[in-house]
Amino acid sequence: MAFGPTNRVQFRGVMVSRRTKRALGWAEKASGFKFRMAQGSWSHFKLSAGTHSGSGVVDIGMAGVPWRQRVRIIRALKDAGFAVWFRKPPAFSPHLHACLFNEPGMAEGARNQLRSFDARRDGLAGNGSDNTYRPRRKVKFGFWRNIPVPR
Repeated sequence: MAFGPTNRVQFRGVMVSRRTKRALGWAEKASGFKFRMAQGSWSHFKLSAGTHSGSGVVDIGMAGVPWRQRVRIIRALKDAGFAVWFRKPPAFSPHLHACLFNEPGMAEGARNQLRSFDARRDGLAGNGSDNTYRPRRKVKFGFWRNIPVPR
């Protein structure tokens, strides 16, 4: 397929799938914030434990972003169909780690994080609880409709 949801494209300097790019664009518009990408998909940084080695996973830098803006961004990403967690010091530099539901070619570790999100856990090895906002209806990003749809 010459043009489809899984084709690799650049978004703010990182590699992502077309579906991920559209979902990020939707979330940017919803949040009113232009994302500073820290890591894309198909990358192999040691600190990511392999979750970025496939499709559908990104990190968005949050250094210097005010708390209220961070909350709007997280909500918009979750409403777009991402599982999202805020990662913070001292273990991490401040960033959002986001995995897109319904993305083929995702690394096994990222698929495990999606299950963790649905179980209201933090997606890390310690399996801590996460009681942050979730959309009322579980959603994924519909590539052809260019909007979040029920999953």
